[in-house]
Amino acid sequence: MEKVSNPPMYIKNFLWDHQNQPQKGGFFYFTGVVAKQVAREGFSGEMWICLILNNFSFSYNFLIFNIFFYLKNHTMEVHHHSHHPKKWKEYISEFLMLFAAVTLGFFAENLREHQIEKHREIQFLKNIHLDLERDIKEIDKIITYNVQQQLTSEDLTKLYEKGVSNDLPKFYYLVKTLSLRLFFQHSNNGVEQLKNSGGLRLVEDDEIIKQLQMIEIRVANIESMQQNMDQSLIYFRMKWHSILDAVTVHEMNLNYQNSKVFKTSSTRRFEVPTSVRPLHLKSTDDINELVNLGIAPVNSTRFINVQLTELRKECVQLNKLLIQKYGDEF
Repeated sequence: MEKVSNPPMYIKNFLWDHQNQPQKGGFFYFTGVVAKQVAREGFSGEMWICLILNNFSFSYNFLIFNIFFYLKNHTMEVHHHSHHPKKWKEYISEFLMLFAAVTLGFFAENLREHQIEKHREIQFLKNIHLDLERDIKEIDKIITYNVQQQLTSEDLTKLYEKGVSNDLPKFYYLVKTLSLRLFFQHSNNGVEQLKNSGGLRLVEDDEIIKQLQMIEIRVANIESMQQNMDQSLIYFRMKWHSILDAVTVHEMNLNYQNSKVFKTSSTRRFEVPTSVRPLHLKSTDDINELVNLGIAPVNSTRFINVQLTELRKECVQLNKLLIQKYGDEF
């Protein structure tokens, strides 16, 4: 808010250069402001000091000064060439003019601050609206990927049932593919801006706040499930590191990075190798343990997809609410 420590010269000429001499003493109380001993600065000086104490912006000060100057000329011109003491009615008239001027500025400034806060509210909610649209797209992408991983785990189970030696290249492919994961990343820039700036109080619609809280709780649950899934994946990767041949794994990694699948697919899958080296097995139970460790993270994706489906509904509902209420402002 713009503050002015000294009045501009043209306003000083308007309000200080009057023929009425300042009255001694006096205390003035206005809305939210106590101006002590301002009567010694003259009647117009009192008004200026009170306005500075009230921290009004200059644009509103100028409006008030013009109103006051008009009232002063039309109600006090009888005293322009007189030095006799003022009557009590004149004091009341001066007080009312001061009170009206300061009150007008007070309400004008409140109106301006309300408009500024409304603009901030709309900007914050617009950012949340954009975050919601990104989340909806991300949710669809993660759900699709998780379903594909579930199909891959079923293929691995069927191959294990038949015997991995019957199609060792496919076994390498399935194990490497299941070691990948794609997690949901929540877009929360708008919500964080809203929280950090204390902007939650600006949101007038309680339903919007309620929906935001529900989404944050749902996201926290999903992130917790994804962390547990990631821990299972670590055990799975550690196990196949000791079973799969390092040369074959290296060749698969190189082919993956150079393949069209890497450049065009969002599912991040490896290609089936054309030739592979034998597995490094220490016991007959190694394959069984490896398959179980590969299935465990995929089972988590089923529960995650359920939560993501509910999260998508909540995001769509909140986004629809924002568009209905603020769509024209976005």
